[in-house]
Amino acid sequence: MTLTLRIMTPNGVKVETEAENFTATGLEGEFGILPGHLPFLVALKAGPASYRHRGEFYYLSLGDGYAEVFKDEINIFVDSAETPDEIDVEQEREKLQKAEKALQQKLPVDSPEFRKNKKLLQRAQSKLSVVAKSQRR
Repeated sequence: MTLTLRIMTPNGVKVETEAENFTATGLEGEFGILPGHLPFLVALKAGPASYRHRGEFYYLSLGDGYAEVFKDEINIFVDSAETPDEIDVEQEREKLQKAEKALQQKLPVDSPEFRKNKKLLQRAQSKLSVVAKSQRR
């Protein structure tokens, strides 16, 4: 059994394929979907995602958005989606270091500066994680 997986960004459809499973990062943590899943709607935060197609795993770094899950269909709507080959590792390492340095300044957690750097940190970690996972195949 498979799921129909669609990942959409403001630039259009990023992925449209059949998948044996799908995992992503929701606001409450990582979750997985298999064919026949009960319908639900979930908010996504920037993080790694993966799916298996014909026995092979594929990895992406997703931005914020949401997922709507039906019995055998998943529609993902995110502000960005990148495959490992689209990620500039050196640039993401620099972003990670910059965000870590800014967060060490003990900014108030409710400040815009803190939230901005926390988001940059999460996105850089997600992208570097996706690259690392794809290289282990």
